[in-house]
Amino acid sequence: MMNIQQAIQQRRDTLDEDNVMLDKAWHDMVEACVKDIPGTVAFINDECSADDMNFLSEVFDELIYQTQSPELVSAIVHASLRYPDSDKKYFLKVLNESVSECGNYPVRSAYREAKGD
Repeated sequence: MMNIQQAIQQRRDTLDEDNVMLDKAWHDMVEACVKDIPGTVAFINDECSADDMNFLSEVFDELIYQTQSPELVSAIVHASLRYPDSDKKYFLKVLNESVSECGNYPVRSAYREAKGD
């Protein structure tokens, strides 16, 4: 099983036109994140670049759905706020849609609190 950095690298190396490998890369990213939520939160808080976040944003909905983790949502919001306005707006838009569609009450509350709403 891959760790989160390996899964992101696999996605980085996958062409968008290769649907089979793209599905595998997304699956592996979700699996790597879900198997170690505290490790994923630490990675997002301490190591995640804007490029890494771009790839992770492709699976925000599945991460929210599978984990229902307020800590993960808060980490994503705080990481998003570190990036330039265009990246921040994109990440928060995708996260907002994912939380709205897949998040339970604690996830939605953590999202609002992390954004400062």
